[in-house]
Amino acid sequence: MSDSRQLDAEGRALCVHLSGIEPSDSLIEHYAAAHAARAELLETTDPTDQYLVRLACSGFCGFRLADGWCAFFRRSGVLRRKLVLLTALLECERSTWEAIDRPYSSGLSGFTIAATLNLALDLSFALLAAPLVVTKVWPRGDVD
Repeated sequence: MSDSRQLDAEGRALCVHLSGIEPSDSLIEHYAAAHAARAELLETTDPTDQYLVRLACSGFCGFRLADGWCAFFRRSGVLRRKLVLLTALLECERSTWEAIDRPYSSGLSGFTIAATLNLALDLSFALLAAPLVVTKVWPRGDVD
């Protein structure tokens, strides 16, 4: 992805869908710099990865579908690497680190309930994403 406007839009969309926080210009600059420094890890010609990134940027439901799919079937894919990068950048930003590091629940029972619900959501979104990924990528013969 060589177009800086497209990379800027991708970073902003993924950040908002990931955290609910509008990213600062500084965060987006760091996102672009990381792409320039490690393009081999953050960019791809694989059509499945490209489709999943586009799907994730399309809106909150698309984000959940793509992330749910990647949680089970594409754990080391480009989308997950981009999300890890954005999480790290959000944790380093003075204005956003508290929102990212805030615990969601307290105690073992709260953690167990939250983890179970997140697993169920990821699995359901992965199953819902299957027809999208299969019909958009596999018929072209781009995936083994």
